[in-house]
Amino acid sequence: MSPGASAILLDAGGVLVFPEPDRMLPPLRTVGVNPDLATLERAHYQAMAIQDAAALPPARDTWWRDYLRSYVAACGVAEGQCEALATEMAQAIRGRTWVHVGFGASDGLRAVAALRLPMGVVSNSDGTVESDLRRLGVCYVPDAPDAPADLVAFGMIAGHLVV
Repeated sequence: MSPGASAILLDAGGVLVFPEPDRMLPPLRTVGVNPDLATLERAHYQAMAIQDAAALPPARDTWWRDYLRSYVAACGVAEGQCEALATEMAQAIRGRTWVHVGFGASDGLRAVAALRLPMGVVSNSDGTVESDLRRLGVCYVPDAPDAPADLVAFGMIAGHLVV
């Protein structure tokens, strides 16, 4: 870390939370693919890497389907089935999808909080990320009435949650 760092910002999606396996697995299983949770997280990173490497950003209305096409391919879906499955999933899976706490997210937050720098979480979600992260037990605003004193004192979040 740079000695000049004054705060740490983390993105919620793909860092702290991922698409909910209970919503992603059923369609994958219909085509004979049954990935474990680690594979689902890796599939997210592969899908994002493909989108990041694209010459043009995806159109607003196609982002989710394009993401899912790469995601299902990374889960092991046969190439000839990816487009149809992604389209089906994009239509069926909407809202409240990014609510699976990633492997190591809590441990990672504790390690970063131990640096004693203000930390914030940012997101381009639909405005529900703060309540979702609170409900999932991932982040708390230290001066909020519902903030668990033991986690705040420990430094689970050493600063204010930014959403």
